[in-house]
Amino acid sequence: MILSFYSKRLVINLSALTFACFAVFTYGRWHYFDIFAIFVLLSALLISRFNINIAATIIIIAAGRLLETIAFYFITNMWYTKAAVYLIVLFTLFYSRHDKLFTLSFITFALCIAAEQWWYHIDYPAPEIFYSMLTIAISLVVRKLLIIRPYLVYQVTGKNADFTRVDWHIARVYSIAIMLESAYVLEYIVRHTIGLHITTIYSLYPILMHALGSFTLYLIFRYVLEMRLPNKMKA
Repeated sequence: MILSFYSKRLVINLSALTFACFAVFTYGRWHYFDIFAIFVLLSALLISRFNINIAATIIIIAAGRLLETIAFYFITNMWYTKAAVYLIVLFTLFYSRHDKLFTLSFITFALCIAAEQWWYHIDYPAPEIFYSMLTIAISLVVRKLLIIRPYLVYQVTGKNADFTRVDWHIARVYSIAIMLESAYVLEYIVRHTIGLHITTIYSLYPILMHALGSFTLYLIFRYVLEMRLPNKMKA
């Protein structure tokens, strides 16, 4: 039993080290990170396919990641695209109005609209802040779905599900991502409206978001490992 306990800790610690190495290797190599993320999510889903809790969580995370990727590659900086994105964001904010990050997200949204109007008025080449706003909206939806996941699972499958600690941890990671994305957008608006050259968040943003994405994958994989590996020594 003692050997089983320490073997489990060793495997979990080695997995953490492996994820840290992959996070370092894939930083700045987004295509490699996407491949790594797909591999981790599919592997975790395959291993835990009979566990409705973790399987549903993985599907929610994967769907959010897929939407962000599609938006990144296919959304263009055209006025009708911006209008559609901001309408989607407005609907999402209404849907997430009870989220604790609603106020911050709504303030960011309002400042984005005001900045877009100002840049149009002075004929300034507007930065693509609408994509960041869409990312915030997707993160709000993912948080909401994680919180109500047991209810959704019961409605879709008729099976009882529980809110797990991995849901709680990942929801917190998405909270941090929303705050970081909001700070990134607000700094962008300040820099491109009043000309104050602040690039603190801009400089830290890529590595912090990459770290959050890698940590989310690790949380899922660790939870799956803990389910599959032998239980800790019992009293």
